[in-house]
Amino acid sequence: MKTDRADTHELLEDLYNAAIEPDGWHAFLCRLSAQFHTGTASVRVTDVSAPLVYKSYTVGFAEEVNRLYVDDAVDIDLFRDTLAAAPLGVIQASHHIVTDPAFERSDHYERVFRPNGNFYAMGAHFERWDNSAMYVGVHRPRADGPFSRRECETLQTFSPHLRRVARITRRLGEYERALGATRAALDGLPFGIWIVDRQLRYQWANAPAEEAVRTGALGVAVSGGRLALRDAALHSRLGTALDALNNGHGPVHTVALGTGGAALVLIDQERRSASTDPVDTGGILVFLVDPARPTPLDNERLAKLYGLTPAEARLLAEFMRGFDLQESAARLGISIHTARAQMKASMQKVGVNRQSELMRKLLLGATRIGVGAN
Repeated sequence: MKTDRADTHELLEDLYNAAIEPDGWHAFLCRLSAQFHTGTASVRVTDVSAPLVYKSYTVGFAEEVNRLYVDDAVDIDLFRDTLAAAPLGVIQASHHIVTDPAFERSDHYERVFRPNGNFYAMGAHFERWDNSAMYVGVHRPRADGPFSRRECETLQTFSPHLRRVARITRRLGEYERALGATRAALDGLPFGIWIVDRQLRYQWANAPAEEAVRTGALGVAVSGGRLALRDAALHSRLGTALDALNNGHGPVHTVALGTGGAALVLIDQERRSASTDPVDTGGILVFLVDPARPTPLDNERLAKLYGLTPAEARLLAEFMRGFDLQESAARLGISIHTARAQMKASMQKVGVNRQSELMRKLLLGATRIGVGAN
């Protein structure tokens, strides 16, 4: 069989597209089927030891035949054990596994191959992990004859690419699950978070931030795709804070939203110094802190993370609620001198020199510190 170089290039392009978009498997299998002049082609994710199919991508199969195989007939597949025992990527031809007369008498042929007009197959496991495997196969009628050695070698040249695509697909799946968990954690925080660029252009927001914009809470809005404040004077202060960040005048700036203690805290992600912060976008993070919607921290985890005393952890919890040192001291029933001493010790343990940096580090570390009732 002659393999056209242009066809091979397009086949590989379709294959790697399938790593990004699962619907891309259809285009790859169509081109694979055409290249080997077969009626059907499939990629399946199966259990290695049990007759289970976890995912199935096919072309050319009658829908009822494919459904029968996935739901009921995989346990009669005469090639399953051979493929599981063979080295990864080494293509197997069906007529080398079972003779034509024996296959013709089998339930596998009668229930799966014959209804779809096929008799011969070639394929291989190209990736295995845990107790699962990914398989590629092509099939054709008996009149076209068995797959030749050269055809097996040609299909085998795609095995390394198939294996890379399988690994990319799995890794992307892991990233997607991790990203989903991160989004869920950020949506569960009791304060709003926006990711914006250096012109305050809106890029992403967690659920509390979206709620604040939707309800107009504290005058927060999105105008022309940019984060904004409805009050002209406050919006002007937001612009001043943004200019200060863009000009390198400190990594953190706060815009007070009235007299209730609520504020927007702007954090420059390009000039930040702590490389262990959980979010790194290269733009600007904007937090909406509101004492009316407190930011509770798990005091025990907070103390353990930074080696704080219980009293220091309680003071930082009040600080995160938006209260200044005087207010925090009064709420905790301690003197302002004790509060100052505890704050100084806490800042040393957290590794910051200013209260704005302390706020920034605690906000960025909120998912590690934990959010819950104290």
